[in-house]
Amino acid sequence: SSSAAVADVNSGVRVMEGQILPNVYSKGYSTLLAPANEALIPPELLSSKTVWTPDRELGQYEDLVARVTNFHNEDNGFMVLDGDVFDVPIRKDIVHRVVRWQLAKRQQGTHSTKTISEVSGTGRKPYKQKGTGRA
Repeated sequence: SSSAAVADVNSGVRVMEGQILPNVYSKGYSTLLAPANEALIPPELLSSKTVWTPDRELGQYEDLVARVTNFHNEDNGFMVLDGDVFDVPIRKDIVHRVVRWQLAKRQQGTHSTKTISEVSGTGRKPYKQKGTGRA
């Protein structure tokens, strides 16, 4: 588990210490979690907020070891994944909603409305020749 998180097992509260750094991609700010003893910013500038995590205890899940490969499927070592993040039960309903959303977004962007010259089916004059103010 992370050294940036301090857990109170009895109350189910996880206290996170983070340093506020400007985000280079937008005009807002993002919180970068870092251990307090490794922070480059003085402790009085660090923000701490409580995150409520009911029915969870820090360290309840085991860390996972994942094999790292390149595009040619050659072994490049292993990576240890934090169990509190990656070893949790899979929520099939959330995965289903995300897959449906991605498939729906894939279909966007191909619609268009036909102009009067593209509509087929009539030989009728679309508007009178004189008196409409059109060129």
